[in-house]
Amino acid sequence: MWLLVGGDSEIGAETAAYMRARQFEVISTTRRSKSAAADAVHLDLGADLEGWEPPPGAKAACIFAAVARLAACAADPAATARINVTQTLALV
Repeated sequence: MWLLVGGDSEIGAETAAYMRARQFEVISTTRRSKSAAADAVHLDLGADLEGWEPPPGAKAACIFAAVARLAACAADPAATARINVTQTLALV
């Protein structure tokens, strides 16, 4: 099974749809806890990741989650570096 971190992002959602249309088994993550479902587990890279584990059966992952807006990065470089670098590396 493929794990798509940030699978509800614009690029992640398109990738998930593409893969599912081709019969790949896919599970996505979402930072929105209310959007969690059987095919979308909650994962917020802005929060503490202690204790978070990939879903059982995940064999490979693609990471789409990031703070990508330049204005957000310029406004708070430390917070966006934590999400885009530190927390992303913590997943691997």
